[in-house]
Amino acid sequence: MTDDTHDLEFKAAGLAAGRAGLVNLVIGATALVYGFATGVNLIVGLAVGFLVGALNMAWLMRILRRGINLEPQKAAGSVARGYYIRFLSTALAFFVVISRGWCNPWQLIIGFSLAVFSVIAILAVVASGVINTRAGTDRALKNESKQEG
Repeated sequence: MTDDTHDLEFKAAGLAAGRAGLVNLVIGATALVYGFATGVNLIVGLAVGFLVGALNMAWLMRILRRGINLEPQKAAGSVARGYYIRFLSTALAFFVVISRGWCNPWQLIIGFSLAVFSVIAILAVVASGVINTRAGTDRALKNESKQEG
């Protein structure tokens, strides 16, 4: 595998994650509008959690992308700092929404989890496509796949 191939695969995964984040934001916003329009609090709670999760994942990808482009010594500090700021911001968002009584905590957690799992599922599909593509062209991987299956 050449560096160019690795870079292309990394860009493909990043593009897929970016699209997943955008789709999550659209789904969350649509659900939020629908929940407010129909007055169904369950949908509003799930949508708010989903939106927080989608924004959280988008922010995580941005932190990681920025860290990859830095020198290793600077990257470690930058990623760690960004991670803690993101974590505290998410906790603050949950605290505000729950303490004001806008949503049920369980609805937030379920909506948040759905957003995170949807991004993970999309990245897993992209990764399996890369592995299947490579397994068809890379002799060592092809032999490895035959031994396992």
